Amino acid sequence: AEEAGTVGLMWAETFLITGALTNLVKKSVKRNRPFVFNGEPLPSGYDKFDKQARFSFFSGHTSMSSASAFFTAQVFAHNNPNSGMRPVFWTTAGVLPALTGLLRQRAGKHFWTDVITGYVVGAAVGILVPKLHK
Repeated sequence: AEEAGTVGLMWAETFLITGALTNLVKKSVKRNRPFVFNGEPLPSGYDKFDKQARFSFFSGHTSMSSASAFFTAQVFAHNNPNSGMRPVFWTTAGVLPALTGLLRQRAGKHFWTDVITGYVVGAAVGILVPKLHK
């Protein structure tokens, strides 16, 4: 129970750091989303002149899913050093945010550089926060 509270606080820290980095960069870079350029019908709820249309870099969905997945794998690996499930956790951590990024790119919301950067930033924070608290 004591460790659950610690893990919960580290999880919250991971999300706050990832969210802050993501939003700071989005609001600083103001990169147009692909749908602004591609001439296809706009995704539901989007306008080419809306401020959300200028928050492409980097992908928040990808960074947050990456942070969550890699945080979970890192904490599991730390708490279960001899578990045969460690490769499953790390593989899942690698695949789920990659799928998130792929879907965001295919939906016309992000460029590849947006989702790759989001993946790397999220993974770095998700791994480093628990390691630094170790």
